[in-house]
Amino acid sequence: MTPSVAGQYTLTASVDDARTISEQFVDNNRAQRKSMCSDSALSLTEPFFSPNGDGVKDTTAIQFRLSLPQTSRRSSKTEESDCARARPLPT
Repeated sequence: MTPSVAGQYTLTASVDDARTISEQFVDNNRAQRKSMCSDSALSLTEPFFSPNGDGVKDTTAIQFRLSLPQTSRRSSKTEESDCARARPLPT
């Protein structure tokens, strides 16, 4: 299913909701993941984020669309450095 409205969505997968399988732990039968649906060339889950380790908006997911296949690279910057980390993106 493709959402008709751009935004952040939570995808949920669960198994054995009826508890027909006997198992010691059932708390691992469900998984959730946030995903974005965008009609733009660039979107972020958190446009403003503060990676300071306090657990609040420490990360953001970046989604982008390229018109042609090409090698991309990501980099992170800090106030003290022009480039703290640079890595190729997985293809």
